[in-house]
Amino acid sequence: MVGGAIVALGLLAPLGTTAQAQPAPDDHSVLILGSSVRGGAASLEAVQAAALGFTVDVVSDDQWAAKSSGDFGTYRAIILGDRSCEGGKPLAAAEANKGVWGPAVTGSVIVIGAHPAMR
Repeated sequence: MVGGAIVALGLLAPLGTTAQAQPAPDDHSVLILGSSVRGGAASLEAVQAAALGFTVDVVSDDQWAAKSSGDFGTYRAIILGDRSCEGGKPLAAAEANKGVWGPAVTGSVIVIGAHPAMR
């Protein structure tokens, strides 16, 4: 986990289309729920993950929801940011399908309780 978040990079599906699930681009990819970070691919979490040599895949809520357990299992890490100071429900997509992505998390789980912008 980088900066207390999981980051993902991807393109939004055009309006009126359904998001298609996709596995990780390669075996060094991390997935970030875009709504959980500020700035998507330019977020602190994504930039730090890329600096560590990971391929960063930032996805929209719809793209997240379309993924299967198998798709989630192809990533090295899942990064969920913490935008709670902004209000709203930035983790709603992850909460809605925790039964899908949760079983794919088979390694260590790291929770960082610091706000990355406050360092």
